[in-house]
Amino acid sequence: MTTTPDPLPHDDYITAVADALTDYGVKPGMYWTEDNEDGHLIGLFRDWPAGTVDTDTWTDAPPFLIWNQYDGWRLIEEGGGRNIRDLDPEGVGVYSSPRQVACSMANALRGHLVTGPICQTPWDSRPLEAAIKAWEAQQRAREDVAGALLCAADVVETHPRPIPPGPKTGGFWWDEADLRAVATLLRWLASESAAPPAS
Repeated sequence: MTTTPDPLPHDDYITAVADALTDYGVKPGMYWTEDNEDGHLIGLFRDWPAGTVDTDTWTDAPPFLIWNQYDGWRLIEEGGGRNIRDLDPEGVGVYSSPRQVACSMANALRGHLVTGPICQTPWDSRPLEAAIKAWEAQQRAREDVAGALLCAADVVETHPRPIPPGPKTGGFWWDEADLRAVATLLRWLASESAAPPAS
């Protein structure tokens, strides 16, 4: 499994789905997690075992299985027109159990696009959903701090004149070079604030 350097809240969920896919005989050759600039947490699976993909159904190429916390589970055909369809809408929701996702995917690869709900042990998605909500709130807070620092940088850089000495300026004259340096520092702090913390 390949992930971004810092753990993401859906890592364990995606790993559990990969394990369940293996149990259903369709172990993915590759899968990984990531987050994108739009705040989507993504899980992607590809490269299915030989003989598990029905070429009458998937005429262009075997599909990717992709997940995010807004669109749920979807199938994207590799190549061709890159057709996108939801994975088994009658059985699979955004936070469905790994076993449900894997069963529906194994059937979809073999040409049976509708599986519906399966009998299984109870699955509680609430811890996963709570972890994702917390991650999203943390991302918004970082963006708010970064935005405030960028505004401060703009104010400092566009100040109409040097700032004379005084108790609030450290007792020295701030000329244009000083103001540019402070603005640069504020922009650097903004970029650091927006980035995930180092693990």
